[in-house]
Amino acid sequence: MLTRDTDLDDFLWPERDEPDDETRTVIALLSFIGGGFSDGQQALAKAAAEDADVTATFALSLLSRHAGPGSRSDHFWEVRRVSGRLQYRLVSPA
Repeated sequence: MLTRDTDLDDFLWPERDEPDDETRTVIALLSFIGGGFSDGQQALAKAAAEDADVTATFALSLLSRHAGPGSRSDHFWEVRRVSGRLQYRLVSPA
């Protein structure tokens, strides 16, 4: 009898797709920012990049793209300079 290794998740949810690079990176950034990560912009981008398996440059671009006041639906965090470092904080949905 032929057998095949199958991931249980694939069996239960065959239509489920894996998240793309941007989605994985935004999730990692949200997790680190929500967890109070405060080691600065470069360290945050590097940590998120490692977690999402992307480049730090890509993570930095998403940090900039999704930063701002909560007035836009694609702004997930705010940035401010504290003691010479950029720190990020999640924004409340509008």
